[in-house]
Amino acid sequence: MSQINILFAEDHKLFRELLIKTLKENNINTIGEAENGIQLLELLKTKKPDIVLLDIEMPHMNGSEAFTRLRDQYPDLKIILLTTHTEETLINSFYEKGAKAYLTKNTDADIVIETIQLVYENKFVRKQKILKTNIETSAEIKFSRRESEIIHLMVEGKSNKQIADKLSIGNKTVEAHKKNLFKKTKTESAVGFVSYILKKGLNYLR
Repeated sequence: MSQINILFAEDHKLFRELLIKTLKENNINTIGEAENGIQLLELLKTKKPDIVLLDIEMPHMNGSEAFTRLRDQYPDLKIILLTTHTEETLINSFYEKGAKAYLTKNTDADIVIETIQLVYENKFVRKQKILKTNIETSAEIKFSRRESEIIHLMVEGKSNKQIADKLSIGNKTVEAHKKNLFKKTKTESAVGFVSYILKKGLNYLR
């Protein structure tokens, strides 16, 4: 498959960087990054992406307003929503307005990659059932001191080896902790997990 070029609008820098790195490993190149809709529209004056990956909750100009402007100014542009919102009415409204796909941030990275590839190839992307984060039970999740240390290092973007060296533990121990953290938070990848933690806020760990 030829290289796919995207623009990525997302205000959480760490989540953006983690996903960009994962996409790059799968021949999906990010030719521009934006933290809000205003920056995205400015980028589109000089960039010609195959796809725009768009968050909804952003400062200054949110994704909903940016989406409307994109549809007006660039009607042929392929847009994929990637957000924390799971409301069925909202999802349906974006599909009705021309979104090519709608994904939540706890979606496995492999599905994000597959969706981008399908949209690029103009193939039909089946609307997937959105799994809502269980907000009621998430407040009951408790992390151990060691888990909290690992989470902070993950949020800083540290690799497994860097985490292991920092905490003087083995790589396999780090992997085991991360696997347990994904299970606790019902996430399936480092990208989804970090998104979950950023949404809750690091104070949640204390």
